[in-house]
Amino acid sequence: MSKVFGRTEAAAGARAEEELTEARRELVIAAERNDDETAEEFRVAWRGKFRRLLLEDPEAAEMLSSTLQEWQSVRSNADTSVNITQNATARESGRVYQQGSGTQVNY
Repeated sequence: MSKVFGRTEAAAGARAEEELTEARRELVIAAERNDDETAEEFRVAWRGKFRRLLLEDPEAAEMLSSTLQEWQSVRSNADTSVNITQNATARESGRVYQQGSGTQVNY
């Protein structure tokens, strides 16, 4: 996505990359807390950023469309069925952290 935002200015792409990284981190935390309100705030904010980008640079739409098609192709070619079985036992004050897939953040 930073390439799409950085089409006309490299610094804009770098800023977008930083913002996307921070948004992803915050969304992971929000998801862990079942915080739908935060997720909606990010959705609205990024929708506005994309809308402004496309108004300012209509040619960015082609690049965005190409990127989305590439992602869709990768997702459709991926094996979407995953079976995960995990067992763990913690005793006394022990902790167990397990992850089957996705991103896990332990604080």
